[in-house]
Amino acid sequence: MSMTGDWKLWLDVAREAARQAAEVLQRWRAHFSVREKAFNDLVTEADLAAQETIRRILYNRLPDIAFLGEESPATPGLASELCWVVDPLDGTTNYVHGLPCYAISIGLIQHGMPVLGVIHDPLRQETFSAVRGQGAWLDDIPIRVSNCHHLQDALLVTGFPTDCRGKEYVFAAWRALALRSQAVRRIGCTSLNLAWLAAGRADGCWSYEIHPWDVCAGICLVEQAGGRVSTPDGRPYTLDHRDFVASNGCIHDAILEVLRECGGWHNNNGA
Repeated sequence: MSMTGDWKLWLDVAREAARQAAEVLQRWRAHFSVREKAFNDLVTEADLAAQETIRRILYNRLPDIAFLGEESPATPGLASELCWVVDPLDGTTNYVHGLPCYAISIGLIQHGMPVLGVIHDPLRQETFSAVRGQGAWLDDIPIRVSNCHHLQDALLVTGFPTDCRGKEYVFAAWRALALRSQAVRRIGCTSLNLAWLAAGRADGCWSYEIHPWDVCAGICLVEQAGGRVSTPDGRPYTLDHRDFVASNGCIHDAILEVLRECGGWHNNNGA
């Protein structure tokens, strides 16, 4: 299903919001303070300032579209016909420690479905974007998932829960898939995992205990670049699910089979 509405305008505004938020993050790099939202879950003034920049730009240009941000989730959000779903700083822990792997993620849902996504990498100055029914791009160049057909040849990326205590299935999955694939990487930024998958830099991805703002843009990117996204038990993925598997499509069933064999997921996805 293609999206309806002025997608070119929406895409331009989302790209501009992401790039301006990146400038905010870079200005804050030297003088932010940190607090914990929960165990190991950090937030800085930079997160809040970047989100406000994004919200202001989106609202000023497109005031009729609802807004759901990681740092202000208590809004009508996903129940709205159209809603921006925003992570102003995905990879906050990396940002805090100076590890150069974080991004801004701006997705748009229409009737609950991701239909537009923008992921901006401030340090590499790369902007990944996609529109349902139109394609996916790195800057203005079309991108496509890889054509890797065998799990043993695949580079996989993954994300862990914020709190891994008592969740041995996470490590069981890592071990099983590391032994079956060429390599597994954990970079600490779900949006870049998905953007790089869409661009063919990785071949598969799985992650746990995510939120809509973590994946809304990235899901659109992967699907529009020709990839596949599902729950770990193979059901269609929707934004109310907590765990996901994404791939180039060719190795998807092989990843699911390994997860089934090793008990590498916990049913966070409902009945």
